[in-house]
Amino acid sequence: MIDLDALLTDILKSVEAHAKCSVILADQGGKKPSGSYAVLKLMSSGSSEVHPLTNAYIDPENELDMVEEQITFPVVNLSITTVGSESFSLAQSVQSWFKNPRHYENTLATYSGVIRNVTSISNRDALLGRVKYERKQGFDVQLQVRSVETTTLPRIVAVETDEGEY
Repeated sequence: MIDLDALLTDILKSVEAHAKCSVILADQGGKKPSGSYAVLKLMSSGSSEVHPLTNAYIDPENELDMVEEQITFPVVNLSITTVGSESFSLAQSVQSWFKNPRHYENTLATYSGVIRNVTSISNRDALLGRVKYERKQGFDVQLQVRSVETTTLPRIVAVETDEGEY
């Protein structure tokens, strides 16, 4: 099973180091950073566009049991929005992390992840009243990761019924 919290935290830290700016998770309470910053939001996850693979083998710790691995490749959709007066240049800097495998390959290697698609930067300005607005730019990212669920299937050694043991 993929640990989405760990994945998002690893991406957040790596993007922050690359873009040299504050990056926060969307929909979190607390004070927003001062100046320009980026917001990372998980839009959806879990849909797998590839049929799952099943791998079964004898448990090396207990040779009587079988281990079954269900391997899926879920798609994770992220939305990245930059806020502030420098939002466009910041969006370009953050987007470059997702577009260049040299930047993201070490971070996503733990999850056997790949970037499938990065959209172009678009305006996401927000009106904050009649005249005031907040300058925002953003783009979306689609990545695919490898998820493994392991189940141990105990071997039935003997069956006891009313008529005796088999």
